[in-house]
Amino acid sequence: MAGEAIVRTGHAIRALGNDGARAKCIDAGRIGETHAMLGRDLFSANLPREFFAGRPTSAPVAQVRDVIMCAAPDDVSTHEFAAHPPIAGAYEAREQIGTPGSVEVGRRVRIDRLSADDAKLLVNACIPRGHYFKPIRHDNQRYSLMRDVDPEEAAWHPFGWDEDRALWDALTLSRLVRDNNYSTEFAARITDYADGEQTVMYAVTGESKHVYRLRQDREWLDAAEGRELAALLSAYWRAPPALDSRVGRALWRAEWASWLMFGDLALSILVSGLEALLKTQESAGATRQFKHRVTALSSELGIEGVDDDFCRNAYVARSEWVHGTHVRLFSAGSERAGHEGAGIAEGPVDDDERRFLAQVALVQDVLRAAVRRCIEDPEFRRIFDADRAIRARWPVPSD
Repeated sequence: MAGEAIVRTGHAIRALGNDGARAKCIDAGRIGETHAMLGRDLFSANLPREFFAGRPTSAPVAQVRDVIMCAAPDDVSTHEFAAHPPIAGAYEAREQIGTPGSVEVGRRVRIDRLSADDAKLLVNACIPRGHYFKPIRHDNQRYSLMRDVDPEEAAWHPFGWDEDRALWDALTLSRLVRDNNYSTEFAARITDYADGEQTVMYAVTGESKHVYRLRQDREWLDAAEGRELAALLSAYWRAPPALDSRVGRALWRAEWASWLMFGDLALSILVSGLEALLKTQESAGATRQFKHRVTALSSELGIEGVDDDFCRNAYVARSEWVHGTHVRLFSAGSERAGHEGAGIAEGPVDDDERRFLAQVALVQDVLRAAVRRCIEDPEFRRIFDADRAIRARWPVPSD
């Protein structure tokens, strides 16, 4: 009928096996039942209250994938794109400039590309909607982190996603290789059936659905950086730092800072991440410890532009606002599209704010580089096991 669309309706129940452990969604007899819905009602939120997580078909499962689609900004430097082709670029880019194919990074995780149809379906499944309100859809895919899941394993855990955190580790540690604001906004489990039907179950991941950058340069990994990420993940998985260790706390703060929309808030967390690594119990005050040890650490890591004055200013600024206000950082995905549609500016608006964000970015560089070296170099990491080792490596002189 003209002006109508056909949608499947149905409900499912959750069943437990005899051992009480295996849970699965089973068809309750209504799958395949169809109702005509006026086209305009496709945007209505008047939906039935029944819980639905059933199969759209009786065909067997062909493939299950846990994915994170990394959304790409539209404003890309042609020069950088050609000099550093992104992993798993679009087919046209592969033909024209030879972008590399997929890259395996360990534990069956790969950096690959969803088909255009899968990317659109994933975005539609993950973006919130209202009642006769559907927000701007941003489905420009740079590439995706993917992991195939055994269908039997998926049947045992029907509501699972990235259960051993391999995708999460790949996403967060990628920022130690190349600064990016890829997030879990478009994270989901995609199930493909033999007859072409699909289900998409979005992942509930909290604050990590929005990630921000201090810069606007290249955000994607090229093939060489993909291999760097694989090596970094291998080292991390061999001996992941305890969450309550100095390195664990620094790693957590390095990631947490990227979830904050404003520069002054991010600086406070980044400074606390460096303190988690370097601050010890001694007579030297916190400011002296920070400025001397961060300066020495930066020199050891080969990061230029960090001296005592820079560190002192960063330590003082951690609790102050710039001009009494926030500096909005650069977003991605549907949030960026929404800001552009609403005319909301992102990034610094004057020279003072540009200088401030450049300083915050440098603090971020130091923290990320230190955490990365801790992961890759066990001997360096052992320095942070004891206060006396930190004091011996980076002594604080008397003023």
